[in-house]
Amino acid sequence: MVKSGKPAKPKGPAFFAGRVRASLADKSVRDKYAEELRRNTVTARQGFWNFRRSLRKYSIFFGVSLCDFLGRNVSIVDAIVSLRPKGQTVRLLEDGAGAAVALSELKKEIEARGVKCEATALGIHHKELLADAVAKGRINQFVVKPGELFVPKKPVDAIISVLGSIDYALREHRKDTLLKFAYSLRRNGLLLAGFTGYPFNPRESSERSEEKMQVQFRHLEKSFVKRGFRARVYRSEGDLTMPDWILIVQRVK
Repeated sequence: MVKSGKPAKPKGPAFFAGRVRASLADKSVRDKYAEELRRNTVTARQGFWNFRRSLRKYSIFFGVSLCDFLGRNVSIVDAIVSLRPKGQTVRLLEDGAGAAVALSELKKEIEARGVKCEATALGIHHKELLADAVAKGRINQFVVKPGELFVPKKPVDAIISVLGSIDYALREHRKDTLLKFAYSLRRNGLLLAGFTGYPFNPRESSERSEEKMQVQFRHLEKSFVKRGFRARVYRSEGDLTMPDWILIVQRVK
């Protein structure tokens, strides 16, 4: 006998953020999470990463992969503008924005094309620099919160995450964090992520051989496709100051 009733409600970004939040009820997970945040804060204070990455840096890093993904020669700016709903304000979110240099430049370039743009920086460091960027009108707002738990109030047209929460989240949280961001996209919106290639499946070994990573990434791509997205993982080449891997996701449904 087939049960009748209302169809299941489609999962949204709050569902995946809720899964991360619920997992923190387990003390062992909560302790690991707190330790990861502590290490991250130490790393930020010691200046081990470049928190002033520019739009040019992102354009070089994502450029070839983005053109391959979209099947045309296009810049990050033009891709975002062309894929937004006609006549609508572009909404941008950068996860792990640092000082929001690239985000500010991206907003400026989009507005130079006569398109309104709202830019949000998400991070847990460099609050003073982000507040200054808002005060000077370079971005619209900033949110100080772990990326795994943040849910945008409105769907966005582009999310950029280079060594952001997707990278530093606990292994058991990474897939939910990725799906949370993907479901935060507006239709045709893009997620551009750069990460160091740690395993996404918490049950697998932490060994990072190329072969194991490629198997994981093919599974990850299929996981997005079955949910109504396009997705592709690319190997980053050439710049040792940037992450090893690029993930591009587009919401098509």
